[in-house]
Amino acid sequence: MVLRHLASRTIPPNVGRVTALVHQPKESFFLIPQTEKVTVIFPMRFRDSIDIVLATSFLQEFVEAWQAAALRNAPLCTWSPVPPQELKDAFPESVAANAGFVTFVIYPRHADERKLEKTAWSLSTFHAYVNYHVKCSESFMHSKLRRRVETLIQALDRAKPELERAKSMVEGSSVKQLVCIGTLLFIKSSPIHSSPAKIVFVLCRI
Repeated sequence: MVLRHLASRTIPPNVGRVTALVHQPKESFFLIPQTEKVTVIFPMRFRDSIDIVLATSFLQEFVEAWQAAALRNAPLCTWSPVPPQELKDAFPESVAANAGFVTFVIYPRHADERKLEKTAWSLSTFHAYVNYHVKCSESFMHSKLRRRVETLIQALDRAKPELERAKSMVEGSSVKQLVCIGTLLFIKSSPIHSSPAKIVFVLCRI
């Protein structure tokens, strides 16, 4: 009804007054109807700390996308970590939004007969739209992390045979050196040791 008044440029009955619309628990949004525009404010709330971070980042990027030339005719969109003053005065409990506040400004051109239904649908499903993209981002991050862990495990598995081979070579070399030293001591204690000692010495250097 508010958008129809805006499209026809008639004065709505609750002009200038903040009106709360509860779509679902914890998913309410607020309208401030005026003759030439309607301001729509969405407090964004999330339970999970990761969702809060992802949603905040997504909403900031969402607002920046409005600056693209192709979207200049779209409704004005802003994001703020603090609530607008009108909302703070009318609904002080709404300030408990841990992912900030998104504000859309709807003008008559966004509420004409061709766009009225689409505009109303986009506003009523905005919370679901943000939730969908937050969950998709979280799923994408988890899949990337899983692939990264799998790659690291494969690299470790490939490194194990090389480490074992190097370890066996070191152990074998130590044993050979001990044998050589023992043999040298034995030959030196023998009265005849010149020729065999030279042979063992050469073997120890291999």
